[in-house]
Amino acid sequence: MKRMIAIAVAGLLMGLPLGLGSAGLAVAQGESDCVGAREAQQAVESGEIMELPDAARRAGLERKFIGQQAQLCNVDGSPHWVVSVMNASGESERIVLNAQGN
Repeated sequence: MKRMIAIAVAGLLMGLPLGLGSAGLAVAQGESDCVGAREAQQAVESGEIMELPDAARRAGLERKFIGQQAQLCNVDGSPHWVVSVMNASGESERIVLNAQGN
């Protein structure tokens, strides 16, 4: 049951960028809308945002992250982690996770 909920939440999260059309994912991939690793770490340390593992857990994401290319980006006016995960077929997928703690 827990796994089914996690799959459903992950499916919703993956569908979110598609539902937003080009705006959501394009904004997340624009370099001007993303911060560097140092700024992301400072935001985590100051408590402005959640660490990536915490954001993934809150979203019910249990899949393996691929690579170390996570980015902190502004999506629709709020901070989101943009990461690659391995889907059930073993292929890479980019997803967006809310980084706000509230």
